[in-house]
Amino acid sequence: MHVDEVISHLNDRPHDAFLGVKYEPKKQYVEIYLIYKDTDDDNFICVGYEAGCLFSSDGEEGSFSIEEMRQKIKFVEFNLIDKNSWDTGLSAEYSMYNMFPGDLQNPEEVFTQDEKHIFASRLDELINGNNYESC
Repeated sequence: MHVDEVISHLNDRPHDAFLGVKYEPKKQYVEIYLIYKDTDDDNFICVGYEAGCLFSSDGEEGSFSIEEMRQKIKFVEFNLIDKNSWDTGLSAEYSMYNMFPGDLQNPEEVFTQDEKHIFASRLDELINGNNYESC
């Protein structure tokens, strides 16, 4: 579901929430977007934002209005989630592991550059559909 569909859905079901992810494989940069309606103002749609490089302690986060982020997220695919079950404030690799627990290796078990490359390649396959089996 894309952002316009998410907005339409939230107008009908204001207690729902949607999660979308962008992944830039060359930079190994993950952007996570959580879209939901403000509990105090039914007309205000919030976009929670978290981003960072895989296996880095640096990152950024913020909260924006849908109007501020609409262009940036227009091509992101969103899925309905239970907003209360999503852990915020995690590093990029732990967020992705929580999103794809059966498909990604536990980051606590990733140590070498080769293991980090495999994790990043698998994430690219899951999010962007790129397959690196021939590499």
